[in-house]
Amino acid sequence: MKTIALLYERELDYGGVESHILALLRCIGQDQFSFVVISPVSMRFQQQAQSMGAKVVPFAHWAVFNPLVIFELANILKREAVDLVHIHSPIAAVPGRLAARRLGLPALVTVHLPVTRYHGIRQTFKARFGRWIYVNIDRLMNRTLTDLLVYVAQSIRDESIAAKLSLEKKSIVIPNGIDLAKFQRSVDREEVRRSFNLRPEAKVITFIGRLDEQKGLNLLLEATAHLLPDVEGVEVWLVGDGPIRTELERLATKLGIDERVKFWGFQAQVERYLYASDIFALPSRYEGMPIVLLEALAAGIPCVVSRVGDNDLVVEDGKQGLVVPPNDMIALSKALSLLLLSPEMHRQMSEAAIRRSEDFSDERMAERLAEVYQALLSKRR
Repeated sequence: MKTIALLYERELDYGGVESHILALLRCIGQDQFSFVVISPVSMRFQQQAQSMGAKVVPFAHWAVFNPLVIFELANILKREAVDLVHIHSPIAAVPGRLAARRLGLPALVTVHLPVTRYHGIRQTFKARFGRWIYVNIDRLMNRTLTDLLVYVAQSIRDESIAAKLSLEKKSIVIPNGIDLAKFQRSVDREEVRRSFNLRPEAKVITFIGRLDEQKGLNLLLEATAHLLPDVEGVEVWLVGDGPIRTELERLATKLGIDERVKFWGFQAQVERYLYASDIFALPSRYEGMPIVLLEALAAGIPCVVSRVGDNDLVVEDGKQGLVVPPNDMIALSKALSLLLLSPEMHRQMSEAAIRRSEDFSDERMAERLAEVYQALLSKRR
């Protein structure tokens, strides 16, 4: 039995990376590999991972430029008899790859977001300098200390190769996947809506995810205020939490739509919120391949997304939803209005969304990654 170490430097709790890792643990049989998660973790995540047979080693010492971290991490990998290191972020990838090299282990990195997004969109001197350092370290390590880079988004792989951040021969794409079984085809949407005490005429625009600057949620609120004179009964649901929640609450009040915006906070089961919704909105400033977008499709919800990352590869403009330019509030408002006022278009896109989601099963994703593990381990023999 070969052991795979999964490395991440931020607390694993909820979000895209967490869903990705849990899908691996759930879908790759324990008769194939054993897993050890080396990362800070919440109690909720730890219990989920352990219930799927993984061992969890809480590890929060990810100071990139502290050589003691490399030795400490290498000792953990050796103690746990790890055979392959699978890393899930550029920051963890620095000491992770060095520790793997020290032990002669193959190192695989899954790129969820590019290293060029270190510090997000901030343009302070600290952010720009830190970004420059990480980009150049990552470029060097991608070429010298990495056996394979797995990109969850085709667009990020193409951009990385064009910018010479990675080598084409070491870079492949395995799209994210979701548990399609969670989404019942026979769900009674009206019953779900009644459970939320929604009026029959209500039109719900929903976002699910972390409330931060990446997601363009100020644009969503502004677009909603812009369309309200023409569309009645609109509500905006923000499901999730994050650093700009207070800022968004203030903006909703300033725009005069605070009674129409509901902040639901973090919810472990998002399916009910999707089934109660009319539109899923993702006006992000940058993305990879968002798992929640795949979940919205599986729930049969037409989507309005910005043209960033692989959004417009997942949602084909005019088929499963509408694609708008990033940072364009007017285009976003028009797209939302069009979908809300076009029942037949909405119905057709809902049916197309369900069909499209079938291309993104977590079982298919996990099967391909298991094949990658086998190939890398066979080279080590």
